[in-house]
Amino acid sequence: MTAPVGTPRGLTAAFALAGVVVAGAIAGFETSHPIHEAKFDLGRKRPVIKPVAPPEGPADSVPSPPPNGPILAQNAGSPPPEGGDATKFTTPSGIEVDLQGHTVTLQGRVSIQAGLIEVFACTEGGKDHESIVVVAYPPQELQLALILLGLKEGTEGPRGLGDPTKPTGDRAVCEIEWTRDGKVERHWAEDCVRNGRERAAMPRVGWVYTGSEFHNEIDPDTGKPTGRTVYAANRQKTLIATLHDPTALLDNPLYDGGDDGVYFAEERVLPTPGTPVRILIRPATAEETKAMLELETACDEKSPVRPGAIPPEPPKEK
Repeated sequence: MTAPVGTPRGLTAAFALAGVVVAGAIAGFETSHPIHEAKFDLGRKRPVIKPVAPPEGPADSVPSPPPNGPILAQNAGSPPPEGGDATKFTTPSGIEVDLQGHTVTLQGRVSIQAGLIEVFACTEGGKDHESIVVVAYPPQELQLALILLGLKEGTEGPRGLGDPTKPTGDRAVCEIEWTRDGKVERHWAEDCVRNGRERAAMPRVGWVYTGSEFHNEIDPDTGKPTGRTVYAANRQKTLIATLHDPTALLDNPLYDGGDDGVYFAEERVLPTPGTPVRILIRPATAEETKAMLELETACDEKSPVRPGAIPPEPPKEK
């Protein structure tokens, strides 16, 4: 396909290799396009695109794309030098995208090493007090990077925080690495999460790409809808959730994701707060996905949160 005029060479290759048209990429998160406005239909995960006049967007709405292409084209990020690898580039905020390696890499820091969590990774200003990692990237920029990798969200999922309804979408692998005592350590994200009920690490079931959702904007003065929509991840700032969250980009596939008291940061694995880390996200292979689904089924059968499960009896007093 042909990229927009003025798009940097690295991004031109990105669009061509990923097979993503600009309008399709923007439609995944854009809420105030100069030609279209995204209307969120509660019965659908994706927005319905209808032609409207250009709105005056609020400060926290997703910004309109520049005239020469999507948000990644703005300020260019870091395209490769002449003769370099056009399948690798960085976004304006520094997200590293490797189209050939099917990987998106984020830089961040450890927020908490121990304690109850609801989030594996959030952006600054989010739930950093109950998130293992904090990064400093706009959620909609990560959204587009994941779209370029080919990840697709499902149509059903939890409708509120802690809803035990399981999310749907493509499965992704999230790994995390850091340097400790001069050596690089890499773990699956699940290895850094402890299931307090099972007293074991969260099983390696991967993460479901849900892509967040759109919310109707409410005027704080009148309490009425403004007619505009906002990208929920931009407001809530959750990227990877352990507690089911429809505003997150990646969610926990297990029924246990509906229990807000089961997951803890695994202090026996994690380094101290403030340690720089890298999160690597990639689509799961077909073989990995099959193994993840089998493990997910086995774990769900034991979950007291699953529909129809008999709640465990409280411990007897001695």
